Amino acid sequence: MEVQALFSAIRRRERHALAQGITLVESTRSEDRIKADQLLSLVLPYAGNSFRLGISGIPGVGKSTLIEALGGELLRSNPQLQLACLTVDPSSPRNGGSILGDKIRMEELSRHPQAYIRSSPSGGYGGGTAATTQETLLLLEAAGFNLCVIETVGVGQSEIEVSTMVDALLLLLMPHTGDEIQSIKKGLQELAQFIVINKADGELREAAQLTQQRMLSAFKLLAFNGEPLPEVHLCSAQQGSGIENLGRNLIQFSKSQRQSGATAKLRVKQMQQWFAREVSNALSKRFFGEGDNQQRYLQWEAELVAGKLTAGAAARFLFAGHLPPA
Repeated sequence: MEVQALFSAIRRRERHALAQGITLVESTRSEDRIKADQLLSLVLPYAGNSFRLGISGIPGVGKSTLIEALGGELLRSNPQLQLACLTVDPSSPRNGGSILGDKIRMEELSRHPQAYIRSSPSGGYGGGTAATTQETLLLLEAAGFNLCVIETVGVGQSEIEVSTMVDALLLLLMPHTGDEIQSIKKGLQELAQFIVINKADGELREAAQLTQQRMLSAFKLLAFNGEPLPEVHLCSAQQGSGIENLGRNLIQFSKSQRQSGATAKLRVKQMQQWFAREVSNALSKRFFGEGDNQQRYLQWEAELVAGKLTAGAAARFLFAGHLPPA
């Protein structure tokens, strides 16, 4: 399909066209990259009008189950809602493949006429997202989805990059009885606007309540630079308890952020961060693609591994064009 026809079909929210467009922006082929840039230039004026929600948490905490329950509740209580969920699955370091099974786990939501679920491989990209996650967001918004959810890979505290793409970050945790002050590290828990303790039912209900109390107390002791403290919710995605209240708070948060102008300011900052990442990636590709830079890198790496110099010194010598001593 030609780019203009593909754009028109995406604007009509035709699912096959949207899938084709996302596949196009995910492609690493140079000819596809040209078409993808053309498509993105067409969708830009129609993007940016959704509430972008990131959901992160370790594997097994119930991210997909929460999205299934929360998405269903939001669609029931907000008839005008069009929900898109972008799930990022880990890619194998051995063969690069991904299972892409989230659509299977969200069986009910995937059949809803006002919901669209897309699984994408991380491709080894760090931060819990994929290299083209932000470009995919633009396509989803141009298709008219006004709630876009990003479910991260789920590798832990290092997944802070998703916070540079969304309007709100929801961190999903399980009940535990450890030291909550120690657990609040400089990472996702510091960046999240919503912390949800899942599986707060049955025998774990009391442990979940204790975790909630300890986290709330710990947050009051920590400096958040004048920012509002994260909301800490209890829920059971499996049983549906706490989901209605969480959904209501998310929608209210979205409305208040837009009305105050905070969303617009955040989007400007995120575009600047996106540009900086793209420039950094482009410079890296360009450097390693020129002359014998790749070989010199390996030579200086060997000197580093041999304990002959520090990483900083090796990098400075590499960019100065020096060769390691014979």
